[in-house]
Amino acid sequence: MSAATTAQTAIAQTFIAKWRKASGSERANYQLFITELCELLGCEKPDPSSEDTRDNAYVFERRVRFAHGDGSDSLAAKDSGEMARR
Repeated sequence: MSAATTAQTAIAQTFIAKWRKASGSERANYQLFITELCELLGCEKPDPSSEDTRDNAYVFERRVRFAHGDGSDSLAAKDSGEMARR
């Protein structure tokens, strides 16, 4: 095993050990978890949100407008985990 592979394995094991011990709520930890996971995988991190939701393709949370059967609508926030599970 190369030195780079060994170092990557150690970094991944440290990440797993850290998050295995996390005991707070999912909502309290998910942004930090996703940010660190992106760093570990070398992926782009989510962008800051903007007021125009059309610009919020890859953010932690975005506003969503719900249309109700009675003709009314309402706004709610969906987090990245909820969006990914759909």
